[in-house]
Amino acid sequence: MKTITDVPRGECSQCWHHAHASRQAHAHLAPREDCPDCVDHLHNGHPTNLIAK
Repeated sequence: MKTITDVPRGECSQCWHHAHASRQAHAHLAPREDCPDCVDHLHNGHPTNLIAK
C-alpha cells in the first residue's frame, strides 16, 4: 500500500492520498457522493502547504 510519504514532488498530498493511497478517504461517502475536500481543491486549487516538495 502506498503511503502519504510516497507523494510525488509537485503533487498535492491530500489529493494524491485520496486518489492513490487510501480507499478509506472516501469510505464515509454514499455512492456517487462527491468528496467535499476533493471538490474544494478542484474549484479553488491546492493550498501551497499541501504540495509535496
